[in-house]
Amino acid sequence: GPMKTPLFRFLNFLTWLPFGNTALRGVTWFMLVELRKFLSELTEYSDFYFVQGHPLKTDYNVFRRLKIIAVLKQEDHQPTPSLTEDLISKLETSLLFQTLLNLDRLTILATGEFENPLYRSVFIYQEEVQSHWYSLKEKKLISHPVDEQARYGQMYYHLQTVDDILAEGLKNNPLLNRDPVKFTKKLKASLRFLSANQLIKPDEKLLRNIKKTTHFLNWKSFYLKCFRALDCDKLEYDPSSPDLYAYPQELLEVCHSIASSNIVEDILFTPALLQISDRSISGKVFVDIIFTEKNKPINIPDLLKIETQIEEFKKSCELKVHFTFTTFAVLKLKFRYALFAFPIEGLYRQDKCTSLLGRKYKFPFSNRETKQAIIHFSVKQRLRFRSPKLESGLMGSKFIKSLNLMNRYALIMEYVEGRRFLIPKNYSEMLEKITPQLHHMKARQPLSTKEWPYVVSQLRYLLAKIYQQL
Repeated sequence: GPMKTPLFRFLNFLTWLPFGNTALRGVTWFMLVELRKFLSELTEYSDFYFVQGHPLKTDYNVFRRLKIIAVLKQEDHQPTPSLTEDLISKLETSLLFQTLLNLDRLTILATGEFENPLYRSVFIYQEEVQSHWYSLKEKKLISHPVDEQARYGQMYYHLQTVDDILAEGLKNNPLLNRDPVKFTKKLKASLRFLSANQLIKPDEKLLRNIKKTTHFLNWKSFYLKCFRALDCDKLEYDPSSPDLYAYPQELLEVCHSIASSNIVEDILFTPALLQISDRSISGKVFVDIIFTEKNKPINIPDLLKIETQIEEFKKSCELKVHFTFTTFAVLKLKFRYALFAFPIEGLYRQDKCTSLLGRKYKFPFSNRETKQAIIHFSVKQRLRFRSPKLESGLMGSKFIKSLNLMNRYALIMEYVEGRRFLIPKNYSEMLEKITPQLHHMKARQPLSTKEWPYVVSQLRYLLAKIYQQL
């Protein structure tokens, strides 16, 4: 891939040198000249847009591949996976395009979609009240106002950035291990956005310390500072007895051991939507470890000890368990503004989430933000259907993965129609509810080309219904 090419390594190395930024701008300028020539030879596209602002005025202290959107010329011309694949393969013939452009995230929009603020809202990352896209053809920035839906997109992007980076811990954190400078920049930008918009209220001294942090630093210490900044809220709760009988004993044992640490406040268990059986937890489980500085500052030795306990547990446990590190402030934001990857997860968690300490948390919920979350999710999912990655990601994988996606769409459909959504108790009930024509399929059976048309048509049908309702 482009990450491994000598050109990519060289450009990444340039960012560390005093003259590197100027050289990188020069390479980017040359790439834009070549890309304009390339665009002029294509008959089906009217323009390419850089969604993160002017490509020559971006922050070159971190080398990042640029995200682009291609807009179709004909009004009746619709984007398809084969069209995306064709454009990517043409761009990949140039090492320069392959290295400087983020072709994995290339999106094609129809003319009407480009003019639709709902579609634009999922590509707005900047913090300003106007979003600025650079038009390759016009050689200038095109500005769009950031409306409420786009504001939701910004919140979602920045909270997901913080959540994804902190959730992984220190030992096996992919971004920290691969690119610590980018790790620092992304975390700083997202924390700045969240605090500037009063979404979090961290200690001012700590926040100033984070803002002053340079890229040549002890990254583990920076990670801790960010975690401490996010320990700035609490969730009210009523005491109740923990209802954990369905969870395996070995999972409960390791969690009790982790919870005995002075930096852990509580541990939450949420079963995945799909369980093979309704008698015990046999599908995936999401475990949130909530950190606190109430008794002791969050520190590296305690954090690494918890990570080691999780690693040892995973070696022997058959159940698929996904552990994440978080704080009450992050959880509260996710519930209050519906900032989960699955838009109605807040409702699901209110019903299914269990606390190790037997607390019944009062999670906030808002219908207005949930509607914004569903719009954001459904637009992103519609764009997913024009990516060749959807088919390659589901084809050959276990059927349960596709069924889970169909189930998510069906639950959202029930919510937008004002019905009380009912979560199927087990695999066979889910099959019957969602796709009876594939009742012969086993959960772990690989999805073949024979079943794919049924799956994709069902997904498209549910998604179109959700979109119409909105």
